[in-house]
Amino acid sequence: MTGLEVVEIPIEEFDSAQFQSWLGETSPELFREYLLTSSEARSNLLSCRFKKLFANVNSEIHVCKRGNEYLAIIGFERLDWDSRHFGVECGRISPYCISRNMSRVEQSEIHKLMLDLGVEWARRHNVRVLQRRLLSRRLREINVLEELGFHMVDNVVTLAASIKDVLSATRKRKSDLIFRSPEKDELEPLISMTRGAFPYSRFLNDKVLTEKLGDDLYLKWIARLFAEVTESKTSGAVDLGIIVGMLQDQVVGYVTYRVDQASPQTFGSLIATIELIVVDSAFQGMGIGQNLFREASLVLSNLGADLLESSTWMNQRLAMSSNQKAGLCVRENLFTYHLCL
Repeated sequence: MTGLEVVEIPIEEFDSAQFQSWLGETSPELFREYLLTSSEARSNLLSCRFKKLFANVNSEIHVCKRGNEYLAIIGFERLDWDSRHFGVECGRISPYCISRNMSRVEQSEIHKLMLDLGVEWARRHNVRVLQRRLLSRRLREINVLEELGFHMVDNVVTLAASIKDVLSATRKRKSDLIFRSPEKDELEPLISMTRGAFPYSRFLNDKVLTEKLGDDLYLKWIARLFAEVTESKTSGAVDLGIIVGMLQDQVVGYVTYRVDQASPQTFGSLIATIELIVVDSAFQGMGIGQNLFREASLVLSNLGADLLESSTWMNQRLAMSSNQKAGLCVRENLFTYHLCL
């Protein structure tokens, strides 16, 4: 393609009518793409995501144009938390939007141009692990990523259903199974059952990242959520919660949820997300996972949530089955690719 210009975009350009109109009509890119009902809503959400990158001094945003015509826009940023946790510089390519109205050859050429730019950015910033998470339908981009040496490290499925559908699909199976909020001294059993519970995570499937540190990430996650819930009890906040399942005075599973209070404005529904759900390996296959979904949904229904989202890995068959038996249906599929530099 001739006449292409790739430049860093000034923040003022995001507010132009031409740019906003184009952004809303680009190829699907986003998590929760399936919930967006208009190009305007899509444009607003994407614009906000790009603008957030401007606040990060270790980020860049580039736009590809041909004359006055927008063809693609891409963002790169350093992942500070990941870098600190693994002791390895980590970064990602996101968001990345490209025009729909191009031929396959033209799209492939633009992908090569823009993704090459991401690799250059990573090298300049000494990034050793460069991440790209994208919808599985972006096949031409996936081809270019693999040509550039990226390799797939995980395959995440997002499932969702209305809270009403989850409650209709589930029922309490064991009369001696009790659900409640965790006690202050019950963090340790939650950590114990979380250890090794997510073997298909990208954090455990990259040759540069240390596997133990990848597992430790989830232990830190539940510890942080536990601390947040304890603090929210004091403050009276209800947007985040943990429910534990008890069998004969033993903690056999837990679920954590978070309510996205900003979601009605963007998506028209109050969305609740399952952040972590774990059943002790000794008690799997007893329907405890579905019971945890039900208990969370009962709480979330009282909080006014309309939709429940949950994500798991395609390979995590028991988790997939538990989600689906709880009435959740697959809505999107996200691949994560890493380039190790």
